[in-house]
Amino acid sequence: MHDTCGHCEYCLSGRETLCPNQNMSAYTKDGSYAEYAIGHEDFVGLVPKNLDIVTGAPVVCAGVTTYKAVKQAKLKPGDFVAVIGVGGLGQMAIQYAKAMGYRPIGIDLNDDKVALALKSGAEFAFNSKKVNAVEEVIKATQGGVHGVINTSVATAAANQGMEMLRRGGRQVLVGLPAKDKLGKDEFGVSVFW
Repeated sequence: MHDTCGHCEYCLSGRETLCPNQNMSAYTKDGSYAEYAIGHEDFVGLVPKNLDIVTGAPVVCAGVTTYKAVKQAKLKPGDFVAVIGVGGLGQMAIQYAKAMGYRPIGIDLNDDKVALALKSGAEFAFNSKKVNAVEEVIKATQGGVHGVINTSVATAAANQGMEMLRRGGRQVLVGLPAKDKLGKDEFGVSVFW
């Protein structure tokens, strides 16, 4: 995020990512893959001098994205959260969820990613090509997860996430299915958080 208008209802309520007049770095403003970049003070963070770039780089994009998604799930310590899609974003979501006291479950189509989910702190992990992940999650949690962090862009994954939620649960779509496959009216929500 480069900047927002600062005065619409979304900016005033702390949901700047919904601002209709936002400027995104690398999209509507030149990016920041450089030693120096210009940005609005509200959207620039201080990087500790002792943090090396290899360690810190993932936190700036994937880390902020998944941290916000985990927070938007509005979970309580001890709640189960499924993370669908255990790539770069998903494995970070699992680590954040674990650190926040939640009980993460990893779901992916690839055995290596299932192993990564467990290594990252997932309590359970399922390969949804090999097992019915919805059934396994409902069984493991005795009724379904309290939240889903979905980093996949597959429509099937979004549907799968809805099916494994317990009553009153919340799914946060980080990866958004194509508009023609998952319309705005289907869930009564719009893009992002």
